[in-house]
Amino acid sequence: MTDWLDGFEQRLVYNRGAFRTPQLGLPHLAAVQKLVIHTTEGLKASSAFASYDARAGFFSGGVHPHFTVDPVRRQRFQHVPVTAASYSLKGGDQGGIIQIEIVGFAHTSQDWPPAVNEWLGAAVVAPILSAVPSIPAVAPAPFLGADAGLLAAPWPRGRARISPDDWPTTYGVLGHQHSPPDDHWDPGALDVDAILDEAAQTENEEEMQTLIDTTTGEHWVAAAGKARPLSDPDAWMSSWLGPTASSANMRHVIPALYEIVT
Repeated sequence: MTDWLDGFEQRLVYNRGAFRTPQLGLPHLAAVQKLVIHTTEGLKASSAFASYDARAGFFSGGVHPHFTVDPVRRQRFQHVPVTAASYSLKGGDQGGIIQIEIVGFAHTSQDWPPAVNEWLGAAVVAPILSAVPSIPAVAPAPFLGADAGLLAAPWPRGRARISPDDWPTTYGVLGHQHSPPDDHWDPGALDVDAILDEAAQTENEEEMQTLIDTTTGEHWVAAAGKARPLSDPDAWMSSWLGPTASSANMRHVIPALYEIVT
């Protein structure tokens, strides 16, 4: 598992006191199988950072997550390595959880435009799930909005909460509103399905590559252990932006590495 993700700016939070040291997380006490999403309830990442800094050293170590992202300004920050636990829940931070704070508000997340959810899927969730593949790319519980009734209360009163008995074995992408002991309801009715669809599409595109035999001019598109010959390689290459590999002997290499499909 990679500690720090490429493309995310490292922004460390420090303990308060005379000897300031980075808050680099607590040990994970369970296999990492949850991704929990929060909203900052603010307009800028800098406001969230001020909150993290002001409360560092308290609340069992602080309140900062692994990641803070701003979908409007297209900013991505990482505060804690994914190999350690972060600090944004009231309890259970060490239960195999990666946490994201999204700049924005729970009461408006259901109205975020498609471009925001696409960016969150492609630029945030996809690289995290790629770095931590033990987290299933599913949403095991619905994300509820303000019209769902009482949400800002712990289990069993909070309507979105997962029970303490079920929480340890509930895996996938969840919200702060699902954590049993918490009383926050963020990230609201976030369109998590759209985010996960974009994350899956991004992952598939990253896995796909075009293979070229420079001797014969043959082209194949390859992914997931299978390769398909292209009948119109010029048309394919005119719009292909993904990775390409070429070799004078590619026609001999492909059958050894891939199942040929038509």
